[in-house]
Amino acid sequence: MKALTLIAALLAQTDEAPAPATEAPVEPPAAAIVKSGAGPVAAPAIPADAQKLLSKINSKDDKERSEALSELQQKYGSAAVNPIAPPLDLDVEVYAKMPEADQARLMARRFIDDLISADVNRLVAASGLPFMMEDRRIDRPEDLRGEWARQLRGKRTDLLVTYDVEILQAAEMEKKYGRPPARLNAWNWRAPRTLIAVVNLSGHGTVLLMRQVGLAFQVVGMHD
Repeated sequence: MKALTLIAALLAQTDEAPAPATEAPVEPPAAAIVKSGAGPVAAPAIPADAQKLLSKINSKDDKERSEALSELQQKYGSAAVNPIAPPLDLDVEVYAKMPEADQARLMARRFIDDLISADVNRLVAASGLPFMMEDRRIDRPEDLRGEWARQLRGKRTDLLVTYDVEILQAAEMEKKYGRPPARLNAWNWRAPRTLIAVVNLSGHGTVLLMRQVGLAFQVVGMHD
């Protein structure tokens, strides 16, 4: 597995910043809402009480809708893995009104920010299980935490810069970039409620598989 190849290459650099990509940095579309053995990836079951809260989100009663969103986020927005609501530092009502592609773009940017910060806890919290790291399937949160800690140990991730995040459906991805490599055969690209984020990370393409569960877009796969 050659995940984070670019990061490893940066170990040879000193304090010199990476060369800028041809595209100017793109601001996250919803940055202002921040308040302060492989098989197909399958979506986890949503708890019954969460299903009840989700059913109230389209309520015509603004108070009922707001209370349901708030309760959902408080209960499920800080899960270690398989979150079904956005993190607690996002305005959940604003997030819920965003187009799905913008929700996925925002969560992909946050995931990459956590990667750049080498914040293992936040990376795990934003992930869904099973998680595909290249062609390796990781089923347990402790294994995912250990793998990220190993991958990031001693790396100069602070030298990386996110220039753009493109959100695509499977057909769009294959039309623009071609079929995925054989080692990603276990990735369920065409599953319902699944999008692909192509990240321009210091001029290098990184692919995230994004799965929507409840109100949250989880990262369930990474190909560097």
